[in-house]
Amino acid sequence: SLAFMIVISLPLGTLAALKVNKWQDYLVRSISFTGLSIPSFWLGLIFLSIFGVMLHWVTVSGGKADFKSMIMSAKYIRQVRHTVLEELSKDYVVGARMRGIKESTILMKHVIPNALIPLITLLGLSLGSLLGGTAVIEIIYNFPGMGNLAIKAISFRDYPLVQAYVLLIA
Repeated sequence: SLAFMIVISLPLGTLAALKVNKWQDYLVRSISFTGLSIPSFWLGLIFLSIFGVMLHWVTVSGGKADFKSMIMSAKYIRQVRHTVLEELSKDYVVGARMRGIKESTILMKHVIPNALIPLITLLGLSLGSLLGGTAVIEIIYNFPGMGNLAIKAISFRDYPLVQAYVLLIA
């Protein structure tokens, strides 16, 4: 799901940074702000009712759902937009433009690799929150996993397993 977040957030954040204060930027920002403000379990239930019950695109019970990664990508879109905007204003980009290097070359060879550094740091920090949020998401979607196992361990008072889960997500 972390790879899915990068696939969504990197192009959208870059698009928003390249089209700053245009309709594309406003659209991407409003989507990311909405994604950040709505709780993931609530949006997951809405997506499940739309895509699972009404459209039958995903299984309603026991199937793998990537709704959490869709919601988490809102944070990454904002980070990518901010970092790309910051990189585009740096002296090396201005110098490369003055030397006549194509904008796409500047973007792909210089700006995107430098914008990935804070994104990778954010991914490492989000790994713990993804593991911690699995319990709620797995219970809602009836998906057997570590979070579901942790909830069962709590109800059966299996303290070593609960301690191992807490140590892992910490």
